[in-house]
Amino acid sequence: MLLTISFFSLQSCEDLGDIFEDTDLNPIYFVECKLNGETYRAQTNNNAWLSWSAFPGEGGFDVTSNISSEDKIFNFNSFASLGATKVPVGTVVNSYLTNITYFVGDLDYSALETGGSGYVDFEVLEDDYTEGTFEATLVNRKDLDDKIEVTEGVFKVKTR
Repeated sequence: MLLTISFFSLQSCEDLGDIFEDTDLNPIYFVECKLNGETYRAQTNNNAWLSWSAFPGEGGFDVTSNISSEDKIFNFNSFASLGATKVPVGTVVNSYLTNITYFVGDLDYSALETGGSGYVDFEVLEDDYTEGTFEATLVNRKDLDDKIEVTEGVFKVKTR
């Protein structure tokens, strides 16, 4: 009987989902990558999130992250049907253009500039949650010789 009670106690804790998991000490929602070898990480739902620019499944969406204390914003926007996978930068679907961007201070980098490239690979894409990987070469919009290599990109975000 003690074994049965223990099993049900563990099961009910698991059913609580991410209520107790998504904290600053143990974040489960994040956008993380290397920018020219330096780690960028925005975590928890307040600093890394998914938003739709139209109706879910019918419009474009953004995965946005920011580290406001360091004046950094990293995001990618796209259009993909729910369940889609790898989407290359520059793909146009229903007039939405897939792009990966990075803003730091007054600098603006984009994968769509000449010499830029990249992709977002969605492992999960639902109305309220997405996760996957990404890579890119981002080019400064005002200085095409200034580039950032984005590697080891991973994201796990939900709508807020």
